[in-house]
Amino acid sequence: MAAKLDDNLDDDKEIELQTKELTQLFTLCHRQLSQLTALKRKILTGSRAQPENLMTNAISSLARTLQELSLTFRKVQSQYLNDLKARDERIRGYLNTTLGNELTADDVVGLAEFDLLEPATGDQTQMLLVENTKAVERREQEITQIVRSLHELNEIFRDVAQLVVDQGTLVDRIDYNVEQTQIRVQESLKQLTKAESHQKKDRKLFVIFVLACLVMILGAVLIFTKFV
Repeated sequence: MAAKLDDNLDDDKEIELQTKELTQLFTLCHRQLSQLTALKRKILTGSRAQPENLMTNAISSLARTLQELSLTFRKVQSQYLNDLKARDERIRGYLNTTLGNELTADDVVGLAEFDLLEPATGDQTQMLLVENTKAVERREQEITQIVRSLHELNEIFRDVAQLVVDQGTLVDRIDYNVEQTQIRVQESLKQLTKAESHQKKDRKLFVIFVLACLVMILGAVLIFTKFV
């Protein structure tokens, strides 16, 4: 029975360690994503809309991925937290049965997980009570750690969600600027077309003026030749 409890405690320690490592990784990713966003704002200018658009889309994609992963991790942690609380209740129920209470059907199902249905008397019962008490204390510590981790993830999730919104706003602003630039380019093209049309008209008028001058000169030459 003690070996079974020790195995459960070892598993819980491993889960707690991995939970802490994953939480640290999420925190690191969030910090690096924030640094990348700050770097983008520092390097890029409004006149470089195309690279800014690409970088903004990349950051937005990373932020959404981190948001989805943190949400999944939070759900898993919440489920594990509920499982720990349920196991604590089953252990406390067993402690009550060792003091003379009768086992219920739910107790039988729950205690089978810990191999606690074997008969125990005297020193074994006392030892088992001590082991169960340690297990409950250990799981209470795990619950506290998971709650703390969930709080940190909530902070990260909120910041990342805001980052996704900010990146979306930047994309909208960039799209608006690109659209306004396209409108200005189209207007400029229209003006160039009009200018070219006017230039062609002016060229025709110049040709007509030159031809008129030639006609007048030739006419004067003919008149001069006739009188001579």
